Amino acid sequence: MTARPADRDEGGGRDLLVDAQVHIWGEDTPERPWQPGSHAHAHIDRPFLAPELLDAMDAAGIDRAVLVPPFWEGNRNDLVEQAAVNHPDRFTWLGRLNLKEDGPKRLHEILGRPGAVGVRLAFTRGEALNWMRDGTADWIWPQLAAAGAPVMIFAPGRHQEVAAVARAHPDLRITIDHVGIGTDVKDVPILPLIQPVLDMAKLPNVAVKATALPCVVSEPFPFPSLREPMRRLLESFGRERVFWGTDLTRLPCTYLEARLFVEELDFLSPEDRRWLLGRAISRWLGWGF
Repeated sequence: MTARPADRDEGGGRDLLVDAQVHIWGEDTPERPWQPGSHAHAHIDRPFLAPELLDAMDAAGIDRAVLVPPFWEGNRNDLVEQAAVNHPDRFTWLGRLNLKEDGPKRLHEILGRPGAVGVRLAFTRGEALNWMRDGTADWIWPQLAAAGAPVMIFAPGRHQEVAAVARAHPDLRITIDHVGIGTDVKDVPILPLIQPVLDMAKLPNVAVKATALPCVVSEPFPFPSLREPMRRLLESFGRERVFWGTDLTRLPCTYLEARLFVEELDFLSPEDRRWLLGRAISRWLGWGF
């Protein structure tokens, strides 16, 4: 397969293809150690840095990517920031922080860094599992809303808690990562799994990242069982609140296949495709709009 150009717009140019989530990370060294015990959870047990990502993006015809630091590096944002500084036309990023140890000062330091457009919070491991429930996270929502900064949330199974945050802070732009599906899910009926996320579509400040979906099925490209979940996502949220992406280093397929499976969905109009593959996430993050 070869990369092919995206749909042309009326002006003769083309909308940028934007991956809504990719991780990059460095080597585990004494000077820059990973989180203890995290090697077993790393997508690839070696560094994956911006030059390698750029090569992969170019080969697949991807113009831009939203960078997210992975948990195994701890609460570091230096590599994603440097990538955005070096390649502002290709990368933006969302920062990591520790909700229990950090506070508003740290949040605003991150939001003031070059290329940063928001933060990404994960409620998936250890004590962080309960931070939306026990009040630990309460301080950050009004701070983000006041700053006009979006947040991406990875919290599989905690849909009611995310919805409660969205209702309490209607000015806060929330994106649900990976359609709310955990990284350990494989070959289960997808529609019942994402129904709680579809139910949140009525909240106008909630969007969803249709990222890493090829990871939840064993079938090969073009992943026919993903067609109906994608249709339901677009039907529920509308094309302005669904963002295509890959979580590239976790993919069981090629980067190009992850892109083409969306481009070839027969229920998408050319305009739908433009929004899904880049316009929507760019608009939501204020990146280029």
